[in-house]
Amino acid sequence: MKFKVVRFLSKRGYIIMAVSDSRGRVYARKGLNIEKLIVHKKQTRTVVEFLQATKKITNQQIWEQLVDMVAPAALEN
Repeated sequence: MKFKVVRFLSKRGYIIMAVSDSRGRVYARKGLNIEKLIVHKKQTRTVVEFLQATKKITNQQIWEQLVDMVAPAALEN
């Protein structure tokens, strides 16, 4: 889990509102703190239960958000 895309975009001022992994998805309308999310992922092996996320969302809901850009960036295996 490298988070290359979200790190790249976050450092350039993009607000990352939702992130998913194989176990679930998290969302925060005002944006997620990516560095804290990365620490959480390394400790728990999932983004689920990240405390700064305002809610869990479904896979369908992640695609229904009103955003400027969606970046599918999954890694195989």
